[in-house]
Amino acid sequence: MREITVRADNRLPFEIMFEEKMKEERGNQIHVPSLGEVLQKRFPRLNDIICNPTAIKERRREARRRRALRVIEEYDKVRTFDDLLREAYEKQMREDSLLMHK
Repeated sequence: MREITVRADNRLPFEIMFEEKMKEERGNQIHVPSLGEVLQKRFPRLNDIICNPTAIKERRREARRRRALRVIEEYDKVRTFDDLLREAYEKQMREDSLLMHK
């Protein structure tokens, strides 16, 4: 015959079943985001503004920089007189060459 050692378990069977059931439910739970997570996703700079109110100069500098970059991009999109003149010259040359071939 085999030798069997019997030890007393410090947990009752219903406690074990309860813990297993809780582990299963924790795995199936839907993550509900906290207010902080939602604010971080929607307004990433808000936490910096709240936690660091003395960084007003830095924020102003960033705003001025963004504004300046926007103005430079708009300025680059504007066609200059030389561009318009070159375009008109090329158009006239195309028209003249078409008239010569007729």
